[in-house]
Amino acid sequence: LTAAYDAGGLTSILALSSLFILIQQYNLDYPEFYLRLYALLDQRLLQMAAYRDEFLRLFALFMSSDMLPAYLVAAMLKRMARLALHAPPMACQWILVWTYNTLQA
Repeated sequence: LTAAYDAGGLTSILALSSLFILIQQYNLDYPEFYLRLYALLDQRLLQMAAYRDEFLRLFALFMSSDMLPAYLVAAMLKRMARLALHAPPMACQWILVWTYNTLQA
């Protein structure tokens, strides 16, 4: 799973959920999880309509932890705001709502 997650693109999106379950429930040590997640955030990701909704749902789940450092959350907010400038309308709407809710918390 870690090799699939490191591969990038569609393969990474499919490996996200399983890898997160292993980290959360079985204490898998994967310290670069959020760095790789940050690297996944690009324009091509939001253009894949078939997997975009699943990725955005998982992304919100990953970022919902109160234990994340502020610099990591700020970096994700900044990257998502930049992606919203060129995202399709449905993705842009989700990004704006997520950004607003995260800033409110």
